[in-house]
Amino acid sequence: MLSKTRVGLPLLQLWHRHLFKSSTFAARVGRCINRYQCISVSMQSAAAPMATVANATDGAPEFDLVTIGAGSGGTRASRFAAQYYNAKVAVIELPFGFVSSDDVGGAGGTCVIRGCVPKKLLVYGAMFNDEFSDARGFGWAEVQPPHDWRTLMANKSKEISRLNSVYVNLLKNAGVSYYEGKGSLIDRNTVQVTKADGSVEQLRAKNILIATGSHATRLPIEGAEHCIMSDEALALENLPGRSVLIVGSG
Repeated sequence: MLSKTRVGLPLLQLWHRHLFKSSTFAARVGRCINRYQCISVSMQSAAAPMATVANATDGAPEFDLVTIGAGSGGTRASRFAAQYYNAKVAVIELPFGFVSSDDVGGAGGTCVIRGCVPKKLLVYGAMFNDEFSDARGFGWAEVQPPHDWRTLMANKSKEISRLNSVYVNLLKNAGVSYYEGKGSLIDRNTVQVTKADGSVEQLRAKNILIATGSHATRLPIEGAEHCIMSDEALALENLPGRSVLIVGSG
């Protein structure tokens, strides 16, 4: 439970203290992530030891592991391979953005950028309204300060951008090479990176891990073009009116 004595703290400070400085939370997340398995596409035997690709003559960088996707699973798998198994690792991730597409992603993945984290920030922001209302029962004068939606969203975006950088630095500090662009398989040992400027670079790999996750899908129903997805809902420039219809309860 959040302590009521913290209500006066700025939103992001409250979030930081309650979540990121909690060793218990970190331990639980670690145990949780360990239970998940990424989809691994090993173009050779999964039991083969990590080693550099032999007979590569095209000058492309060589790696023991190339991971496509820098979400929670891809980041952890890549960091552990580099830190604990001394593997030479590269990660490929799409450019950062708040609304995902075939060309927009970002290190941290869905949970950090357009899922759990922004949702919690907005929920924490909404909690203050109840606190102001409850305070009247404890003798506080009736106060209902105005709310600035744009300030909330700007601070939310700032925090998400910071966390995106944290994930990138986690990889780089572990010795992982970070490539920004779209990854695609060329053959059993080659991944091509298509960058935002249209340039391409090929990487050679003993093992290839696909950890791209997924993104929200628009329902194939009449009128779907008038709806917004969860990505857009967490990045609205203006507070919605009094009538909102939510389809789905994930």
